[in-house]
Amino acid sequence: MSGFRCCTSRDLVLSFRALLHEKRVQDVEGWLERAKASGVHDLNLFAVGIEREKSALNAAVQLPLSNGPVEGVVNKVKLIKRLMYQGCGDTSLAARRAPGRPGACGHVRPSVVLLLALSHPLG
Repeated sequence: MSGFRCCTSRDLVLSFRALLHEKRVQDVEGWLERAKASGVHDLNLFAVGIEREKSALNAAVQLPLSNGPVEGVVNKVKLIKRLMYQGCGDTSLAARRAPGRPGACGHVRPSVVLLLALSHPLG
C-alpha cells in the first residue's frame, strides 16, 4: 500500500470512529462516498457493507442500547472454560468426558475456577 493510500485509510478510519463516537448520523452518507472514492479496496467493501446495513448503523448510533455487557459475560465464561480444560492437549472430547479412561483429561481445576468466579462475578 502506498503512503498516500495509507494516510487516506488512516484518515477515513479515524473519521468513521469519530462519527460513531460523536453520534453524527447525518455525516454517514458523506463518509461512505469518501470511502468509496478513496481507491482502497477494503474500505470500499466496508462502505458497501455499511450501505447494506444502514439501518443497523443508525440504530447503533442513535439508541442507547449496547451488547457490551453480554459480550463481557461471554468472555468471562470462555475464560473459565479455558482454565478448566487447561493442559488437556489434543485429547478428544470423548476422552475429556470419560475421566477414568487412559489418556483422558479428567482433571478440572475447581480451585482455579472457584477463585476466578469469586473474584470476578459474572454479573
